Amino acid sequence: MKFLSLLPSAALAFASTWLCAQGPLTPPPGVPAPTMKSLDQIEARTPIQSLPADSTNQYLISQSGSYYLTGNITGANGKNCIGIVNGTGNVTINLNGFTLSGLNGALTGINGPQASNLAVSNGTIFNFPGRGINAGVNGPTRLERLVVSHCAGGGAFAGPFATVRDCTFLVCGSATAPALLVLNESLVDHCLAQGNPGG
Repeated sequence: MKFLSLLPSAALAFASTWLCAQGPLTPPPGVPAPTMKSLDQIEARTPIQSLPADSTNQYLISQSGSYYLTGNITGANGKNCIGIVNGTGNVTINLNGFTLSGLNGALTGINGPQASNLAVSNGTIFNFPGRGINAGVNGPTRLERLVVSHCAGGGAFAGPFATVRDCTFLVCGSATAPALLVLNESLVDHCLAQGNPGG
């Protein structure tokens, strides 16, 4: 009995297709050039430590944009650590896991009393005589994944329509200054407050 098999011819056809030349394997001469975009080309961001100072701010934000810390910052006498020029909106500050540390005589950690659409996230704000964050009344403000502690003027103040999520407020404020003050129609979600004299 004879069996008809197509396997050898099919395998040969496949092998002949697969073994065709696919082009030279020798790389072109010269140093390879980058083929990808940098992070700044994809999402332009500015290191806060590259910003200028003025008479009341160690670092001053005067334009809309995305900003980030490259290391810890210690406060200075008579100054806010990071200030935002009145009327500047659409500012995002990523603390990048670092800490803003105040000292006696410093003012506020992040001061933007007239900022609109301010977002602050991912870090620690510690030991400021004023507020940890003064986001003002021009909301909406977003505060996320922050630890704010030992800020005598209060942990954070934000205007209406604020979102405060995954934040911790420890030993902030006084009998007349609450740890967290947000105005009407705001969302506070998954936050912890402990040891705050003003509640």
